[in-house]
Amino acid sequence: MIALIEPLPAGNAIRLILSPPPGARQARILRRVVDPTADPPTAIPGPDDPGAVLVADWGDYLAVVDTDGLVNGVEQLYRAFYRNAAGQPILPHAPARKATPSYTARDTSAPVLRLVRERVAMALANAVAAGRLHPASGQVPVVQAPLIAAQAATFPIVSVHLERDQPVEFGIGNILLSDDELLALGWDETTGWIAEVTINVVGVTNNPDERITLGEVLQHAIVANLDVFAAHALIRPTLSMSHSEIAPETTNAPLYVAAGTFSCLAARSATATASEIANALVAASMMEDTP
Repeated sequence: MIALIEPLPAGNAIRLILSPPPGARQARILRRVVDPTADPPTAIPGPDDPGAVLVADWGDYLAVVDTDGLVNGVEQLYRAFYRNAAGQPILPHAPARKATPSYTARDTSAPVLRLVRERVAMALANAVAAGRLHPASGQVPVVQAPLIAAQAATFPIVSVHLERDQPVEFGIGNILLSDDELLALGWDETTGWIAEVTINVVGVTNNPDERITLGEVLQHAIVANLDVFAAHALIRPTLSMSHSEIAPETTNAPLYVAAGTFSCLAARSATATASEIANALVAASMMEDTP
C-alpha cells in the first residue's frame, strides 16, 4: 500500500512512501489526473491500465519521488500494485491515494550579499554627512560589479560583489511547535546547507589620502553592524583589508584601492510547513553545531 503521500515543497513533485504487504517483492505504481466531474470517479482498476501514467515499474521500491509532468494545483490519483517473488499478483490490490502538487517552499537563506551592500551604502552615506568623505557628487556610488571600466567612473566609488558561496555543512531539520493548539498547524521543515560566503568590498579613489579614510569607513561599516549580521544569523563575520594601486598604464591617472574581503558562514535553506500527521519518525540532524 501507499503508507504516506505528500507534495514536496519545491512544487511539481510528489513523494510516496510504500508499505509493501507480506510476501511482496516488486511494486508497480500508476497515476491518473483526477477529474472531479467524472462519473464514475477517476480510478485505476489494475496494473496494466493503459490510460494511466507509469510512475514506477516492478522494482523493489520503498519510496518514490514522482516529478514526471506534474502540474501544481492538479490533483493526482496514485495506486500501487504488488507481486511476489514468483511474479504472481498479491490480492486484493491496495487502495488508491490522492495528492495535489503545490509550491510551498520559502527561501529562508540569509541575504548576505544584499545585506552587506545595504549596510556599506548606509555607512558611506553617514560618512559623507559627517564630512569624512567629500565626493563631488555628494554621494559615494556603491556598484555590484567589479570596476572593469575605471575610466568612466566617478571617485570615490565602492564595488560590492560576490566572490564565493560554497557549502561546508549539509543538514535537514524540523522545528516542532510544542503547544497542542499550534501543533494542528503543523511544523516547519528546513533543508539546505551552511555556506562559507566571501564578498569583495573594494573602495577606489584618485586621492591617496582619501584612501585611508575610505578604508576606515568600509571597515567601520562591518564592525558597527555585527549585531545586524547576528540578527540575520550570519556566523563569524570578518573583514580583512589591504591597500594597492592601479598603475597609470591602465587608467588616465593613478587610482588608489582599499580592498576588503568580507567572509562569514550563513544558511542556504528552504523551509515549508508540513501538514499534520499522527505519527512521526524523528532522526538526528547531520549538521554539526557551529559556534
